[in-house]
Amino acid sequence: MKSYMSLYEDCDRLPEYRESCYKFLIEGFSGTFGYLIPATVQSFSWGKHWEIDHD
Repeated sequence: MKSYMSLYEDCDRLPEYRESCYKFLIEGFSGTFGYLIPATVQSFSWGKHWEIDHD
């Protein structure tokens, strides 16, 4: 069984330049909840309750 640190090291990392990533914002929370790379945003089928801002 792998350790948590080993699993973490196996994961893909976000690019160092966050300007190209989408911010994951949740209404009612302050700040950025996380970041998504463009390929992830394009691969999702976003429902009617989601809003994608490409700017």
